[in-house]
Amino acid sequence: MTASKDILWVPIGTSEKVQRLAVSLGLGRGRPPTSPGGRLLVIERKLNLARKKNLELWIQIIINPWELADMEPVIDLLNVDSQQVPNFTLVDKVEGRFRWNHRTSWRQKNQSSHLGEWLDNLLQGLLGDSIQHVHTRTIKGDLNSGLRFPHGVRLLEERMIDSVTNEDLVLRTESEHEQHLRVLELEKEKKRQQTAERKEQRKLLFDSCLVSIQTASSLAELKGIEDDFPSVGPKDEATLMGNLKERREQLQPKIQAFPDFDNPDFTTDTSLSQHKPRKSRGIREFDNVG
Repeated sequence: MTASKDILWVPIGTSEKVQRLAVSLGLGRGRPPTSPGGRLLVIERKLNLARKKNLELWIQIIINPWELADMEPVIDLLNVDSQQVPNFTLVDKVEGRFRWNHRTSWRQKNQSSHLGEWLDNLLQGLLGDSIQHVHTRTIKGDLNSGLRFPHGVRLLEERMIDSVTNEDLVLRTESEHEQHLRVLELEKEKKRQQTAERKEQRKLLFDSCLVSIQTASSLAELKGIEDDFPSVGPKDEATLMGNLKERREQLQPKIQAFPDFDNPDFTTDTSLSQHKPRKSRGIREFDNVG
């Protein structure tokens, strides 16, 4: 049995951050963030340096959306006609591609949410100093892939896919992440509805059983109710049992108390009678004869 693969999700909001940076750099002068393989988000723009308006110097900000929360984007200079650029490494002679040497993890928490500020600081600092004396070629870009300079990006994507495959990982895009969250929310809502329905069903069973107990007319009927007790939970079951016991006591036959033998109302002994026997006048007259 093979182990399940780990899934890497692009955090929600990543595309929005990248798009804000792209807009700040001027969408009219380039293309929206894209890449040949659709995995990386690449902002490709022409750099207009002061006093060097004729330079065809291009920059690519290459963003791996799965690691943006942890790592700074890759910065490449393109169309450079030089063998060396300070603080950059030549990675592709055909495209004249030089890669920034100082890419690091984010130094401050949540710094990656301010991509525009991050890039401004670089352009005004060491990176800006490094590109002041570069020479460029005549533009030879190809826009068929969505980028003027796609080759180096394509290599990065291929390398990333190989790494993911070797580590047995699965990449999921931001849109897939959003869909996944919607599915989870729908499942949670379904469970909430099922719970509410079960609760309502238990209440109906409880109410019906309670009415049956209270209106039972015989002990045999109560016995049938007890044998067919519904599953309503411990608390409601205890309540029903209490009502069942009370109703059983009410239907229990009542035995009259045995009469008290000294009670004058239940004896023929005239000595215990509260009334004196009345003498017969005829007998009294008969005693006086003769």
